[in-house]
Amino acid sequence: MLGVCVLQGIMRRYGVHIRVIALTMCAMLVAPIALLLQAMATVQNSNGPYLVVGPPWVSLDQVILDAGGFPVGLMTPPLGRLAAGDDIFIETVRTKGAWFVADGRIIAAICGA
Repeated sequence: MLGVCVLQGIMRRYGVHIRVIALTMCAMLVAPIALLLQAMATVQNSNGPYLVVGPPWVSLDQVILDAGGFPVGLMTPPLGRLAAGDDIFIETVRTKGAWFVADGRIIAAICGA
């Protein structure tokens, strides 16, 4: 009972600030997810670049090579890898173990490139 009264007092005094912080945090989480979903929806059959995302226990370089593509860049992040490939690369890399493939140009825009 006392805890409820204390929480009501905090919300009455700082309610607006807490709501603003909560809305800001939601926007910070939703914006990158929305851009990633847009990137997944706009994958076109070109030569890339593509963002290939897969589980950390699978070598994404090997998955990309098995699908007929080639890795792009020097870094090897644990969950995603930029790659390029031919027209059937997108479908093939999904069957080889990737979770999903996204348009690399939109992902590069998130990173400021």
